[in-house]
Amino acid sequence: MFSHPALLAGLAATAVILAAVYLLTMYQRVMFGPLDKPENRDPQVRDLGLRERLVFGVLVLAALVMGLAPQPIIERTTASVQTLTASFRYRLAEARANPDGPARRVIPGQRPAQPATAQAETARRF
Repeated sequence: MFSHPALLAGLAATAVILAAVYLLTMYQRVMFGPLDKPENRDPQVRDLGLRERLVFGVLVLAALVMGLAPQPIIERTTASVQTLTASFRYRLAEARANPDGPARRVIPGQRPAQPATAQAETARRF
């Protein structure tokens, strides 16, 4: 498809690195730069109030709980993930069985009649 894929990969990698350098430099200047406005030097100005600390604390606690004990979240999402992957496998088998066929729109809650070739393909591959 591309005549020089290694060149394109190198350009893409360079672009990602330059974007990261730019964003980190910008972040450093914005967050750790000098306080150049006099209203920001006022001793009455605080970084975080009680409300902000509470919200931030709840977010940090939720992230820790999800990271240390993810099983309740995994149990709640298992059924929908299995439905999604089954639908994907069915559509993939249908597309492999008929690569020149028309594109189909997926309507939530409805499943089109499964052709015999797609059934065989699904059973063989998965």
